[in-house]
Amino acid sequence: MIDVFSIQDLRLLADVRREHCVSIYFPTHPAGAETNQNSIRLKNLVAQAAQELRTVGEPADEVDDMLSTARALHDERAFWAHQGLGLAVFATNDRTWTYRLPDPVDELVVVADHLHIKPLVRSVSSGAVFYVLALSQNEVRLLRGSRDALHELELGEIPGDLASALRFDDRAPQLQSHAALRTGTGHVSATFHGQGIGKDDRDADVDRFLGAVDAGVCKLLDDHAPLVLAGEESVVARYRKLSRYPHLVDGTVTGNPEHLSTIELRDRSWPLAKQAFDAAQRDARKRILDDPSLTSATIPDVVFAARDGRVRSLFVAIGVQSWGHIDDERREVEEHDEHRPGDRDLLDAAVMDTLLTGGTVFVVPSSDVPAGGPLVAELRY
Repeated sequence: MIDVFSIQDLRLLADVRREHCVSIYFPTHPAGAETNQNSIRLKNLVAQAAQELRTVGEPADEVDDMLSTARALHDERAFWAHQGLGLAVFATNDRTWTYRLPDPVDELVVVADHLHIKPLVRSVSSGAVFYVLALSQNEVRLLRGSRDALHELELGEIPGDLASALRFDDRAPQLQSHAALRTGTGHVSATFHGQGIGKDDRDADVDRFLGAVDAGVCKLLDDHAPLVLAGEESVVARYRKLSRYPHLVDGTVTGNPEHLSTIELRDRSWPLAKQAFDAAQRDARKRILDDPSLTSATIPDVVFAARDGRVRSLFVAIGVQSWGHIDDERREVEEHDEHRPGDRDLLDAAVMDTLLTGGTVFVVPSSDVPAGGPLVAELRY
């Protein structure tokens, strides 16, 4: 089980400012005997965070209060029974957040006057995450994908089928159904037919259903991620015509998606998503290499360019931190060779401000950052 992490979550966490904030990351095991190690690992990292808080002067009783919810997770069996491949835990003096992540993250504890959220950027950055909408009148599935995996998500306000979308419609009682088996799964879905309803009415019902699906999709998903559609061509074509989601992938996983397993959907959707990822990254890379006058690879310059909203696209290396302090008043950046109490990851600052001012971030291996270094920015001006 994973949590949907969107640009809205990123904005919420980015706005958190306290004298002391705790950010904890570590990889988790979603199944098997090793799942017992997840809670032990968190317990040890919470202890490390407590020590760092005491080092920067936080009173012992306030340390206990801040970390009490995180400590209590150690004994929450239901919580540990449903994990992804990584876990993020954030704590301040008045709130605790947890996010179960679809991708593994490096073990990390940061205490600062803000939350450290760069490891989450892969969830909203270009080239890392896509979604699949498996769409039929009888069943809707929404899945979050990466290069290696596809996970089914809770639908939230997205209707699960046509009958659900038309539940309060005057013609809904006229819909009847008979059972239809999804191949190879044992899951029984319903095939709907109408009585006394003309073709125009049926078409209008389908459009209302697809409109309700699209409204839920637009509300739930970050609108920077590509969305692959899976379904019969006639249904997908109608959805494309009315959808307001800005990043629908051109290709389609054709056929009845009720007959496709999660693994089959992953294998057929990833090549379509990869084409979209590769095109966006290739275009940004070309612009950077073709026009060095609108390029910056110096951390202090990129930090303030991002703060000013001047970064159009940013390449940043996965798993790399650059610690230091930002003085907004003097517009100066002090870089440190290693982490000091109260430091901020300067790359995290550049990434956050780029995303929050409408820029695009590509989180890539160090060897794939154009011109080398931990980051490089394409400037708007």
